[in-house]
Amino acid sequence: MSLTLYLQKHCDHCDHTEELWSGDITHNLADMALACGLYKVLWRPDENGFDSAGFMIDNIEFGIENLRTFPVAYEEMNPENGWGDYDNLLNFAIDCLAACKKYPDASVVADR
Repeated sequence: MSLTLYLQKHCDHCDHTEELWSGDITHNLADMALACGLYKVLWRPDENGFDSAGFMIDNIEFGIENLRTFPVAYEEMNPENGWGDYDNLLNFAIDCLAACKKYPDASVVADR
């Protein structure tokens, strides 16, 4: 099972939704995401007021900083089954941050 996060632009005139960016990550990293501050913004944006990508930027930057500051602590949280690891979460967050900065007005959809 995984999380797929989408940044989208919706046209009210033609009712078309364009996918601007998407990323996928395993739920095995949810505990690590919770510990570093990324869970609410990436896994549960709809429940925490992150309805547009621009609102996510500060929280993603905070989580990335935590991951980079304490890599050993987070690497110890790597899932025992080998599905996902510290690098996967860090790279997912970095990619998502870049997309949020590129498309700050995009709507956010988390498919869990």
